Amino acid sequence: QRFRSCERPWRSDCPGALGSLDCGKSPLSIGILRRTEPPVLDVQVIERLATWGGRDLVSKLIDLFQEDAPAKLEVALAAMADGDVRGVERASHALKSSAANLGASRLHYLAAEIEELASRGDPASLDPLVARLKSTFDEAVEALAEIRATGDPT
Repeated sequence: QRFRSCERPWRSDCPGALGSLDCGKSPLSIGILRRTEPPVLDVQVIERLATWGGRDLVSKLIDLFQEDAPAKLEVALAAMADGDVRGVERASHALKSSAANLGASRLHYLAAEIEELASRGDPASLDPLVARLKSTFDEAVEALAEIRATGDPT
């Protein structure tokens, strides 16, 4: 499979769609900063969306992500360049949510890490993570575009 879905050594013990932050704990306290990265996509999320609304729903959601998410990324990058830590926090939160909706796990967790660190007001700790944000975003967009084109999440 191009995108792993079931191996979740990075997943916390919290219940939720993506191993999730729904438990009220911060991303750092549940161990998001681990040596292993989550998969680019959690295909189970895509499959669940397809079960609920068919491939048309999946295609529409991917289209919406491809239309809206680049602006969220640009806001985060611009805020970082301006030293606006609160702007980075807000933009990362929005990007995190958009990524989670489509199972873009790696982007979701990176944005969650950035959001958490930004909420602490420490711009120096953000630099290495924000530096990875564009390439991680591009991975998610590429994977979602492939699913959009083929209709096959595996």
